[in-house]
Amino acid sequence: MNKYITIIIVLVLLVGAGIAYKQFSGKEEVRLTGEVKEFTIYARKNHWSWDPDTISVNEGDRVKITAINEDDYDHGFALDQFGITQRLPAGGRITVEFLADKAGEWPYYCSVAC
Repeated sequence: MNKYITIIIVLVLLVGAGIAYKQFSGKEEVRLTGEVKEFTIYARKNHWSWDPDTISVNEGDRVKITAINEDDYDHGFALDQFGITQRLPAGGRITVEFLADKAGEWPYYCSVAC
């Protein structure tokens, strides 16, 4: 068989496999909402939980969270499903940003053992 025909057959098979994977993989593309949702959460002095302890966004939103530590001790901010973990120094603030590309309920928590 001619080597050019072999190359063309291999390319067609690769493209076909890619299309089939995209169609049947079960993964849907995240549709960006175009919205940026901004939140400020606080680690209050001697409070031992985030305030507020719940935030809501839609899948496809860009999320910007500013965490402020009003406590005299270091804390941390973690949101495992989006690969976020940052140290939050006493009296400090951090900002994290991510795309909410997964639907569900995802806990955020202090990643520093108190």
